[in-house]
Amino acid sequence: PVAPPSPEKKVSSPVAGAAPVAWVVQVGSFSKSSNALALRDKLRKNGFTAFVEKYRDNAKTSYRVRVGPELKRERAEKHLKRLRSKLKLKGIIMGHP
Repeated sequence: PVAPPSPEKKVSSPVAGAAPVAWVVQVGSFSKSSNALALRDKLRKNGFTAFVEKYRDNAKTSYRVRVGPELKRERAEKHLKRLRSKLKLKGIIMGHP
């Protein structure tokens, strides 16, 4: 016997395991928003497009400081190199959103 076709599943975006829509460089994560905003402002003064993303995990709130987003990973890699050479900041490239 042939099984009936399964109903179509609705896929929400972003799909787990799918390629990210864009790329960012995360340069810090802070428990105090004032520290995150200070780093964001420093980055902006040095010509970077930076933003703070509020993140909640269980009962803990953190503030991530990120540079970007960029559609191409190569552009995020260039930002990371500039962050290291210009401001001596380490960071990691991450998918966004």
